[in-house]
Amino acid sequence: MVATAIYSVTRTVAYSLPGNYSATLLAYALPAWGPFLSVDLKHKIDGFLKRYSYGFTKEIFHIQTIIDSVTYDLFNKAKASNHCLYHLLPNQRPLHDALRVRGHQFQLPNCTYKFHKQSFIVSSLFRFLK
Repeated sequence: MVATAIYSVTRTVAYSLPGNYSATLLAYALPAWGPFLSVDLKHKIDGFLKRYSYGFTKEIFHIQTIIDSVTYDLFNKAKASNHCLYHLLPNQRPLHDALRVRGHQFQLPNCTYKFHKQSFIVSSLFRFLK
């Protein structure tokens, strides 16, 4: 049943969607729900990607690598003041010459709940300090 679903998705993509549109849709969704995946579910997705990549791609992808890549790209784009996610970022902290260089100049929020820590903005603020 899964093989049939994969085949129908690939045929739909091949005939109706331009270029790599399905991968683009996945890339937009991953930063939002990727941090909420459990380790067990990530292993299952990796097995799925490995099993069904034969014949479609020469490279075997890992879900955590994909999540990290698209999250980094989106966070770097969101740091621009004209981006639609910019208003969700906290205030920038004042620059001091004596401090080490960080990946961004935003203040880090106080987090008490795991669910809040895993949201895109908060997890990106902590993940991309370097």
